[in-house]
Amino acid sequence: MRLFIYGAVTSLGILGLSAHLLPQYQRELFFGWLGPFFAGVATIIFVQRASRKELRLITKTLSIGFAIKMVFYGAYIL
Repeated sequence: MRLFIYGAVTSLGILGLSAHLLPQYQRELFFGWLGPFFAGVATIIFVQRASRKELRLITKTLSIGFAIKMVFYGAYIL
């Protein structure tokens, strides 16, 4: 979880820097960052929940999450 927080803070910093350098694209940058960020948060939550129940559920959770993310990102891009 700590590594995810470091990555989230780093990506937020890069987002802020990009929004500062390209102010005309602030909205696009923010919403382009928001979807993958929430997908990552959801993945971490579901994997942690699965690991508390049984370690074998982690692979199943990641596989289902991968399929859901394929649909989510396809809809998110459109």
